[in-house]
Amino acid sequence: MIPLLRCIQRRDLSTALARVRRKHKAAIVIGFYGGNYSGMQTNDLKSSIEDKLIGVLYELGKIGFSNVSRPAKFDWERCSRTDKGVSAVKIVVSGKFLDYDDEFLPSFRNLRAVEMLNARLPRDIRVFSYTRVSNGFNPHLNSYSRIYSYYLPLSTLSHVGICIDTKQLESSLRLFQGTHYMKNYTGSIRHRNKNLRQFYLRTIYSIHTTPITLNNQSLLRIQLKGNSFLYHQIRKMVGAAVAVACGSWSRAYLAASFDAESVQVPLAPSTPLVLDSVAFRADKNVFLNKQELAATVLSGRKRRNLNPNRTYDHILLLDDQENREAETFFRQFTLPRIMEDIEKDVDGIDRFYKSLHLGLRYDVMK
Repeated sequence: MIPLLRCIQRRDLSTALARVRRKHKAAIVIGFYGGNYSGMQTNDLKSSIEDKLIGVLYELGKIGFSNVSRPAKFDWERCSRTDKGVSAVKIVVSGKFLDYDDEFLPSFRNLRAVEMLNARLPRDIRVFSYTRVSNGFNPHLNSYSRIYSYYLPLSTLSHVGICIDTKQLESSLRLFQGTHYMKNYTGSIRHRNKNLRQFYLRTIYSIHTTPITLNNQSLLRIQLKGNSFLYHQIRKMVGAAVAVACGSWSRAYLAASFDAESVQVPLAPSTPLVLDSVAFRADKNVFLNKQELAATVLSGRKRRNLNPNRTYDHILLLDDQENREAETFFRQFTLPRIMEDIEKDVDGIDRFYKSLHLGLRYDVMK
């Protein structure tokens, strides 16, 4: 009888231990409408996306009380920062969170965590996946490229007298493809950086434009893929291209602006800017081993081999259904609100109009 009781006790103890929350490194893919926030990263004075997300993770017991105000304590990282008003279709954050082992599926997804997070988060922030990853995973350092879209409001700009030649705009945007020195295309200046020129070098892999009509309004979607972007870089790139397209700048002036000492570049409004996705390589830094990588990527899809030298836009962290949910949320919830904000942003459009007509520096062409 006593051995039997001991056996039962051991079994109960093992069951209890199995339900103990342990720290696991997890990657969370979210999307959000950024109009109500100061940006992605934590801001002591204003509400941010991270503030909301970390607060809910704490409410669910996934972050301890002693660590909640110190994100570095639970290894918090994000793949990209966003400015005030900028939205995201898919963006990745990660950290070491307290989870039960048996909540993770063979695909290393935690569907219950997704459900609980979405039940508590505001409507303008959505979680699409919650995946266990290796301790070495860092969404910022492991990302290979980022894709942004800028929804240029052609109808709204024409109403204030900014008439854009779309062919000139597309031609001007192509000048940004490749690797360029982008010091004049950022609001971030590093005065004491020894590798100053290296810091400002940025590579744009591709730029594509697509005309869109939404609610009887004409837009031009400008999609940019690059390795990384500086603060305000995309908004200034769009501003410079618009300056050429409406006749304020010449293409030669834009081309010369890369290496010029100082150029005032028009800053396009932030509201139409959206982070589409981030690409990661299928390497050991994402998952613990090849079996886990295969289980995650191949869950619910046809078996195939992954090339560690190729990039995969989010398929390591989103399956087909989750990806559709992210795209649907953006199309049905976020984009209509971005359009409303563009219509209301009279001051922002007016500032942009005035910046297009700033005096040119003629020494730039010398």
